[in-house]
Amino acid sequence: MSKNGITIFNNNEYFTAFPHPSTVFASEIEKHLQYFLPLASVDLSKIKPEWEDIVHFIVPIEPEDGVLGETTEEFYTYYSRDNWVGFRNSERLCVFEGSWNLFVKDTIPDYYKAALDGFNVAKKHFNAHGALHIVDTNSDEEGEGFDSDEPLELVEQLGGECFDNNWANMGNFDISRTGNWVYTDHDRAHDKKKVRPLTEDGRPFEYIGVINASSYNMNEDADFTWADSLLFYDPVTKISLLTFDWS
Repeated sequence: MSKNGITIFNNNEYFTAFPHPSTVFASEIEKHLQYFLPLASVDLSKIKPEWEDIVHFIVPIEPEDGVLGETTEEFYTYYSRDNWVGFRNSERLCVFEGSWNLFVKDTIPDYYKAALDGFNVAKKHFNAHGALHIVDTNSDEEGEGFDSDEPLELVEQLGGECFDNNWANMGNFDISRTGNWVYTDHDRAHDKKKVRPLTEDGRPFEYIGVINASSYNMNEDADFTWADSLLFYDPVTKISLLTFDWS
């Protein structure tokens, strides 16, 4: 694994886009699927051989606007709150660690439908072509028309160092910053300063990678679901933590 991580365009032996939900969620699978979209699974031994675990890029369907959980503060946990979602891993599967009351699904049913439709069309397209592409505005409901043969990134960056941006500067989560900035052609992948959220007992999470979730959406009516989704992992507690950058 290089210092700045790798970009992935196709499935391989350690990365699976659109995993089957039974390989993602440990329990209450249908309940999880009401609120979450499982984008991809990663075998962590590719990043560190001693990490014998699989983690999952999972995006909440919300928000329609703003950030997740901004109106449901009374239901926050340490790991699941405004713009953050936590999962507890067990046997390479995960369970949402927060309260289902964090979500306002019943108030935005049309948005949920649009997000699910966009995800399902993208999944059909991926199964047909083995990759994702920019969709033609005249594409049919199966996602069969697309503008370019060049595939979209399934993972923008796996491993390496994460970037310091809006996600880390909302003031709603404890963040650790160590090291110094190194600028190279204004490419955020070359920023060497380590930026990490902290576990509940004050330890920095490990950075896994970032997905541009818009690649997994083929419905322009569901814009806010599709941010840059950053995934972190704590090998001690086996908690996966995701946050979302709206730059």
